Amino acid sequence: EIDKANLIERLAREQERLNVILSNLPAGIIIVDDNEQLVFSNSSARSVLGNNDFKQFFSISETLKGNTVQDKEVVITVDDKPRYFSVNTVLIFDEETDTHLAVINFIDISRRKKEEQELKSAQENLNVALEAARMGVWDLNLETGRLRRSHRYDQLLGFEALPADADINASFGNVLEEDKELLAHAFAEMPKTGKMNIEFRVYHNNSIRWISVFGRAFYNANGEPVQAAGVSFDVTDRKVSDNHKDEFIAIASHELKTPI
Repeated sequence: EIDKANLIERLAREQERLNVILSNLPAGIIIVDDNEQLVFSNSSARSVLGNNDFKQFFSISETLKGNTVQDKEVVITVDDKPRYFSVNTVLIFDEETDTHLAVINFIDISRRKKEEQELKSAQENLNVALEAARMGVWDLNLETGRLRRSHRYDQLLGFEALPADADINASFGNVLEEDKELLAHAFAEMPKTGKMNIEFRVYHNNSIRWISVFGRAFYNANGEPVQAAGVSFDVTDRKVSDNHKDEFIAIASHELKTPI
């Protein structure tokens, strides 16, 4: 009898500790029985839900059927402002009451959502600026060789669209043979020098275009190169203009040196 009393007392203490932990978690937690009646809610849940009916936000009936939810986003209005929450549910069986219980926990992800939206907006603005400047962007993982790039990058290098898994060498397919070694060397040296600035020629649609590529290497905490990124753009008009200027200067210089 003494052991049984001690056991009951220990269980009561553990239950109290569990309730304290659940009550003070930053995540909202509610527990609902198989009649969809609220059994437990912690302070975080009550502060979010207020007088709202929890059933309108969470898939209670589905959870009680065994169809649990993982990382589902829901919007709940709190203090007249919409807030985003990530919801997870699980179904458990309470042997003491011989009932199933739906346990729902939800975490406020409003800050993360705001940052994601700001990042998306910034990316869209960047894409508009790059498109206006007719620039391509690229990102190279120096450890795996994986190349990520924009559609404009592919077009600048003479492709309508490269395969998604194309590596850096595949993107050099339309580069003039006499420029390929120079370009490959520039990319190979970039992890050592930290940057790259090179101009090369691409043959596409029966014409030759001059392409300029700027790049920069990024390093981990040990000083090892792990990533490289940069931009590319067409400089054909400038190269043609420079050639005309050089020709004019050469002709003018010759004329000045030739006696009248």
